[in-house]
Amino acid sequence: MRSKPLVPFLTVLLLLVSSCGVSRSDNLADAATLVFPDGTTGSIAADEVESIADQLAQNDAAVALLFNEIPPSDVILSTLIQIRLLDATIADLGTEIPADAYDAEVETINEILRGQFDDEQFELVRTGTSEYLDMVIDQRIRQATVTNAFLTGLGIDVPCTRHILLATEEEASDAVERLTAGEDFADLAAELSIGPTGPNGGDLGCSDPTGYVAEFRDAIVDAPVGEVIGPVQTQFGFHVIEVYDTDTIPEDSSLAEQEGFAYYTDFRDGVEVTVAPAYGVWDDAAGQVVVEAPR
Repeated sequence: MRSKPLVPFLTVLLLLVSSCGVSRSDNLADAATLVFPDGTTGSIAADEVESIADQLAQNDAAVALLFNEIPPSDVILSTLIQIRLLDATIADLGTEIPADAYDAEVETINEILRGQFDDEQFELVRTGTSEYLDMVIDQRIRQATVTNAFLTGLGIDVPCTRHILLATEEEASDAVERLTAGEDFADLAAELSIGPTGPNGGDLGCSDPTGYVAEFRDAIVDAPVGEVIGPVQTQFGFHVIEVYDTDTIPEDSSLAEQEGFAYYTDFRDGVEVTVAPAYGVWDDAAGQVVVEAPR
């Protein structure tokens, strides 16, 4: 039996919650109401929150495998509110959730869970926390949809480089002369380079130049293909460099994630959220339900 794991993906991206929790709230119609900038309204039924909370409360063994402690109702409500806000953000962006997004995310979640648990534990967790997991899946596919709205769909052109690393500028200059005289770059790198890529002809592959130290980066950005560059001094020594080709790699999604989150936050700030007092209050700055009023 494995020790109790805490599955990383369950840390909700938009939900940074530290909560002592609230008890079940009976006889409430709505746990929260939302008024959007265009005047339309939405709500989250208390029954929806409590259905998820009740399933967790009734499945101690599954909860013990998946969490350090059972998520309280205010955390569940926060996530449900965020799902509504994400839906409205997606509509405001004029985009849609892909038709296959739910099935693909279910496969991802199941793969993660199977990597954490044996077959018996997997079935216990997947069955005993199914409503909570479905809520997380709903949030994740909406977060991804917002992010994807800011992807350009275009790749990034990057240089393919190789280098010869030498200890002194004089040695590097001599290598440049030999290359100019017609010697093969890969052969010379294997012979002279003190760097770890020497045996592979000095090949660094094709990658975003921003991953290199500044001096190396500046030398290869916009460098003509096939031209010998150097010597270039860095903290590692003196480099003789050649951009031998270019390639296109997928764009980095981190910028799209930042832009998507900023758009979501701006949209969220224009929505009036009211939470039933039994669950806490809505913290506009944090974008979540808190048990105590924000100070």
